Amino acid sequence: MTLDECAGNLKILVSTLRADGAKPILITPNPMRWSALYGDELRDPALGFDFEDPRGINRLLDGYSQRVREVARDENVPLVDVSARFEAYDRVPGQNIRDILLPDDDIHPNDAGHALIADWLAAILMADLAED
Repeated sequence: MTLDECAGNLKILVSTLRADGAKPILITPNPMRWSALYGDELRDPALGFDFEDPRGINRLLDGYSQRVREVARDENVPLVDVSARFEAYDRVPGQNIRDILLPDDDIHPNDAGHALIADWLAAILMADLAED
């Protein structure tokens, strides 16, 4: 799926949910890190991954995260920017993004990562309830 298709699909989802009376919330994907699970097929130079950069696997994912942010802004939808918040977590001294990703997977959030996402989502839900 291209970035434009992704943004278009998100806009359709937002519109459909609103038409049904729901209040959509968008969430960016979490960033990933290199893992031994990735096969050699990712080393194809045509893919353009930077194996020296710990964030190199996110080359494509970053574009999709940015599109989610843009759709949230354009459609005036609350956003849980998991991508930015996980990266911010990684920059705090004594913390490492791998603390909130599944071990040996380095793609999916672990229980601690999911707890952070749930807290961020709950804050948006609570703010919405306070407005009503």
